[in-house]
Amino acid sequence: MAGSTIRFSPLGKSNIAVAVVAVLLVLVGKIGTTTAQPSWEINEQRANQVLNQIILDDPTVIKVFIQGSKTSDEYGDLFQDKIKKPFPCRFSHKNPKRSKHPPQSVNRLRPGDIKVVGGIGDSITSGVGATCLSVATAKREDRGYSFTAGGLETWRTVTTVANLLKIFNRKLRGYSTGTGNFKSKQAGLNVAIKFALDDDLDLQAKFLVSKMKKDRKINFENDWKLVFIMIGHNDVCAYQCSDPTGQSRDTHKANIKAAVDYLVQNMPRVFIAIISMIDTTLLARQPNTEACKIITRKIVCPCLEKTGNLPQDLVDMSAVVRDYQQAEIEVTELDEYQNNNTFTVEWMPFAQAFNGPTNIGDPENPKIVELFTNSSITAPDCTHLNQRGMGLAGRLLWNNLLEPVGKKSASLNMHPKFKCPTIYRPFLFTKKNSNVTNYLTNLFG
Repeated sequence: MAGSTIRFSPLGKSNIAVAVVAVLLVLVGKIGTTTAQPSWEINEQRANQVLNQIILDDPTVIKVFIQGSKTSDEYGDLFQDKIKKPFPCRFSHKNPKRSKHPPQSVNRLRPGDIKVVGGIGDSITSGVGATCLSVATAKREDRGYSFTAGGLETWRTVTTVANLLKIFNRKLRGYSTGTGNFKSKQAGLNVAIKFALDDDLDLQAKFLVSKMKKDRKINFENDWKLVFIMIGHNDVCAYQCSDPTGQSRDTHKANIKAAVDYLVQNMPRVFIAIISMIDTTLLARQPNTEACKIITRKIVCPCLEKTGNLPQDLVDMSAVVRDYQQAEIEVTELDEYQNNNTFTVEWMPFAQAFNGPTNIGDPENPKIVELFTNSSITAPDCTHLNQRGMGLAGRLLWNNLLEPVGKKSASLNMHPKFKCPTIYRPFLFTKKNSNVTNYLTNLFG
């Protein structure tokens, strides 16, 4: 398994000591197994070691870490504005919320036909920092607000894909209901793990299947499931610059494929949506607080300090992100995932709207400049999405699901209109039904 390799970041040399101790314990018989430590645990240890060293070097930093540089009043835009207008999608006997009978093909799925929602990935999917006011509390996993499977409140105040699906199917299962780690009851079937790397996906996929099977209210064999995958941020931020071969776009592709293979082989009736990773340079391309400059880049994203030349490190990292995104596309286009009615694997490109320049001197996307001038969509650590950002991502992801393959949007709009299923195009889009002729065949066939 890819996760069996112990990794080191540019700032994580102390992991060598951890590895040596582990080997010694095995030799003296104090560890009963040689099973490799999961990458997310190694990455979390690395981050904690760096934090401890920062505080040892300058104890005054802890004040910035705890208080940040914004007050609760300045975080007035932490939460999304309540949506007061009626839900724009209209339903009738000709355009129902869900099919009269469960569809036999993934190419005929209406939103209401989805009975189970889940997700695997890293801290972006687990909702880290969504409602936090300081860097210190930005470790909390606010899964109930996650833009994929968060299920707190309603779509009006917490616009997530899960809450939007509940409009079409009130009996939806799997959404998160609160704060907790991936094993918690509140997590539901959002089993994403903070600090996770892409070689952790295979284990997450297995845990997701196991957890889903244990839910007695889910008909595992017959219910249609929507599973989100989003990964790569920790790989690019903390490891790729020191291990470009082990963290290559081909490795990213292989690790995602391993998880997808497990899901399609062990989870009947599933729509798998691979979400484009967010360009991790956004951490430094937005207005940074002192906490972000001093702490977050060093802990979360040390590759942004690879050369000490930030403009060069930014364009280098953005180029790597684009390679990773292309690898994600290639997974969805593999021949083995085509022409099967029981599953599909589709790419959701909305996060490409946050891609940064790949050449020094190229201008920033004016939409991003406008976004951070007028409001904020990130948590105090400048790395994760706050609840307002989650709400925006939820809308954009929803629209991607209802846009044809090849025409899915990747443009930034703070108030995008909701896409709706229509009489003639009522299904979630797949590669097979995105063609007009094929769509009509599925509609009337």
